[in-house]
Amino acid sequence: MTSNTTTAATRAAERNLATIARAEAMGLTCYGTLPEDAAYWAESGVHTGAELDSYLAYCDWAETHKEVRNFRARGYDWRERTAEEWEEMTQELHALAAENESGRDWEDDQVIGTVAW
Repeated sequence: MTSNTTTAATRAAERNLATIARAEAMGLTCYGTLPEDAAYWAESGVHTGAELDSYLAYCDWAETHKEVRNFRARGYDWRERTAEEWEEMTQELHALAAENESGRDWEDDQVIGTVAW
């Protein structure tokens, strides 16, 4: 877990280094990085490394929510929960998606009868 004394810009730089290392290890030449400008994050209301982690975990959860439930979540604030709580909620959505996917397989195997008019 990131300390509250770490700035968002410093944490972004740390995450970027990890992203670049993973990308290079996989032989990728195209990857995204986070802005490392403190003013950018301050304007977004993100000041500490822990806040940045929560913000990014929330963004991941929100995208997963949209993919799994087919609508955007409304009325949530990334500050409501820690990064770990958002990550746990994201994992719950992944589990729901897997459960739904197994249900689709069952439905796909069912024979749909014809109706004689």
